[in-house]
Amino acid sequence: MSPLSHCLEALKLSVLAKCSLTSMTPFHAGHVAASVLSFTKYQLSETTILRLYGYLSSKFPPSRFTKDVLAIFCGYANYPAFCELQKQKAG
Repeated sequence: MSPLSHCLEALKLSVLAKCSLTSMTPFHAGHVAASVLSFTKYQLSETTILRLYGYLSSKFPPSRFTKDVLAIFCGYANYPAFCELQKQKAG
């Protein structure tokens, strides 16, 4: 797994942990989207959440905005800050 893929997978796990979930299902996408909006004041759609977790297909990887918002939701300044910490943990 590439470092970038590892970082995105770690972010997805962090989002689940923040929402007290052990796995994502389509049923949980609305809860996650509402939690993200409540905590960050940035809106990600249920569809975006479903694409991120592989329940809907996407032609493109998650946007920088999506990754930044989820990193903020998990308590980091942005996605690069989250990835830097992941790199330090792995190194």
